Amino acid sequence: MKSNKLAISLSILGILVFYSNPAFADSKDDWYELSTKAIKAGQDKKFDEKEAYLRQALSLAESFGEDNEMLISSVRDLGFCLYDKGSYDTAEPLLIRALSLCEKKYGVNSSGSVACLNMLSRLKRHQEKQTEAAKYATEAIKRYDKIFPISCPDEPTLYHNLGRIYAKTGQLDEAEKLYRKAIDLQLNTMKQDLETLSTFYHNLGMIFAERNDLEKAEIYTTVSLKMRQAAGFEQTKGTAVNMSNLATIKAFEGDVKSSQALYKSAIDLFNQGVSSDPKAVATCLTSYSSLMQAIAKVENDSATKKAFSVKHGTVETDFSKLKEEKGIPPLNIKPSVLKFLVASYPVQLKEIADSPIEKAGQSKNSPLIVAAYMDHVIKCIEANKRPEFIESEHWNKVLDLWKKDKRTEALAFSFHPERGDSQIQGVMKEINNIKQGQ
Repeated sequence: MKSNKLAISLSILGILVFYSNPAFADSKDDWYELSTKAIKAGQDKKFDEKEAYLRQALSLAESFGEDNEMLISSVRDLGFCLYDKGSYDTAEPLLIRALSLCEKKYGVNSSGSVACLNMLSRLKRHQEKQTEAAKYATEAIKRYDKIFPISCPDEPTLYHNLGRIYAKTGQLDEAEKLYRKAIDLQLNTMKQDLETLSTFYHNLGMIFAERNDLEKAEIYTTVSLKMRQAAGFEQTKGTAVNMSNLATIKAFEGDVKSSQALYKSAIDLFNQGVSSDPKAVATCLTSYSSLMQAIAKVENDSATKKAFSVKHGTVETDFSKLKEEKGIPPLNIKPSVLKFLVASYPVQLKEIADSPIEKAGQSKNSPLIVAAYMDHVIKCIEANKRPEFIESEHWNKVLDLWKKDKRTEALAFSFHPERGDSQIQGVMKEINNIKQGQ
């Protein structure tokens, strides 16, 4: 008995020494700094940076002990981050560990364990493991009911998530009931969160789209989009997905003009980096590409050209006016820059995606490559953000020319800043041809 008491006393003494240790205090400060940087990176849509900071924070927190809140937070937050990036297999062991840590420290029926169960449920849904997803979702609701006997802000999300699993398995009536329950619960909370409500309405609209009831589907998805706009959440992944799905509904209704506009708005948002999940981006681009191919088939024209326009100063350049037989001669563009453009404009440059270097040499593709380059540089100018492939000293001259209203010269100089006036003059001529619609 004495030895047990002594062991306990020594353990307590060890803990006190550890927490009073200046080195631990410094590590704690470092952890908070990394966590703050991760939050800021997420707000700035720099998702890779966010992941890097969270990994550093986790590495630091491993020495704090498994019952330390900072370790639990690090494991959970990194798991959530990887989930948001669509890295579900990598996120899974972290979320399972976070669940175990929460249960040990806070108990089985705790808000932390419920949050982890809910996220594991969502992860399993994306992995197409719906039975496991339903198991986690049901357990999350069961535990939640034991913690909170009255309606609370988190409860609607749990029912909405279970509804999404039913929708995935084709149980649309059950999904609709759960979505409507989630909406009712959310409306009854003290915090009527428009962004959360908009997600519920959007997914309810998708139920009607699955049933081919396009009229109701359009109503709910339109209401959802207006909620997002009213709440000021226009620059988000949810808004981009909302626009993309509403565009699909409009396309099936035969409203091609509205569908194109919504797809373009969604693609613009994705190009701004609102989502780190490649699947969400790919779904939107694939749907838009299908629409453009359908239009091209009807109009016997190039889908790629009709899909692409760029603002050049105050002049709107419509690339559907370009004629392939009067294409611009091939540009001597760096392969790394070409690769970047193909990745950044997958719809517009899809014709050259399989072998970009070879196909870039074909004169019919040159106008689109020039257009993509111009569009990216102009966006960078407007955002005051230097493209990675232009050196700082050259970029400053580009901005200087732009401010002097020498916009064609600015763009031409950005192409070949180190290759002499003759090459720059050649690029200027090509850009002027595009502006004039030749």
